[in-house]
Amino acid sequence: MQKINDEKIEVSAKVLGALLKSHLRLEKLVAELLELPEYNKDWLTPKDLEEEFKIGEKQLRKFRGMGLPVVQKGVNCARRIKRSEIEKFLMKK
Repeated sequence: MQKINDEKIEVSAKVLGALLKSHLRLEKLVAELLELPEYNKDWLTPKDLEEEFKIGEKQLRKFRGMGLPVVQKGVNCARRIKRSEIEKFLMKK
């Protein structure tokens, strides 16, 4: 049993193994994607987030509310999210 946020959560060995396996697959996928030239941008648009991370507009608004920093210069200018910030944010969540 592990304590997370002062709550006890029981996780069976089978579930924990499946989570670890999924995590390793995700790390491998991210490493493969980072090798592709179209995924080597430092700043991402909402369209880039949709294509690369499968994060839609609704989810992006939710993440902004949770503290994801988004740069938007001017009222009608395109929003940009720094790659390192979205990766750090997703790893926390």
